[in-house]
Amino acid sequence: MNTIYDADKLITGDDFRFGFEYQLQYKGFGLQSEFIEAHINDDKAWGYYASMDYLFNEKFQATAGLEKYADFINTTNDNEWYGMV
Repeated sequence: MNTIYDADKLITGDDFRFGFEYQLQYKGFGLQSEFIEAHINDDKAWGYYASMDYLFNEKFQATAGLEKYADFINTTNDNEWYGMV
């Protein structure tokens, strides 16, 4: 639980979590994404990521992705992250 709340916080009560994932591969194109959500008592944490890639040939590939995760730890950066290679 210390990835959602501070490590020293004790949690009791309801805990419901769900998520879904999607993956597609077609010729040189790839797409993968996931969404997760946790309801713990009246609090909600959630996150997602998506990544795309394209294989131009056996030695050259382009990849891009983004992710976001919102938790209840005040010192965590909940901003969206982007990347491209």
